Amino acid sequence: MKHLLVLLSLGISSNVSAIEGTSWLQVNKEGYSIECPDFVKFTKHEYSIFNDCYGNKPTNPIIEYGSYKIKDQFLLFERNEIIKNHSFLGNGLAAKVNTQMIRNNTKEMEIKINEKSIFFKSKLPSNNALK
Repeated sequence: MKHLLVLLSLGISSNVSAIEGTSWLQVNKEGYSIECPDFVKFTKHEYSIFNDCYGNKPTNPIIEYGSYKIKDQFLLFERNEIIKNHSFLGNGLAAKVNTQMIRNNTKEMEIKINEKSIFFKSKLPSNNALK
């Protein structure tokens, strides 16, 4: 399967605990809300992407999930299931997506996909179905 290279302006250390337990909400370049944003949640070795506009279940609008690994400033997303083919990782069905990570701070990140930047803000998860 084809691989997609995604540049992630995050710069975190090369261990999984650096992003374990963090959650990110997609925003515009200025940091303001956008329509139909993705919400990404990282657990110990897994990630989930939620989107209220594209998820099938209103109480758990997951559109994609899988596992991830961090090695030498690279974050590898291994997509286990794509429920709705609409996430910031791209609409293709690539099984793996590599990202280069460069952290600006713990509250913001920028992802470049084919020269297009996608921005996120760090968010604390709420006490709902995102557990």
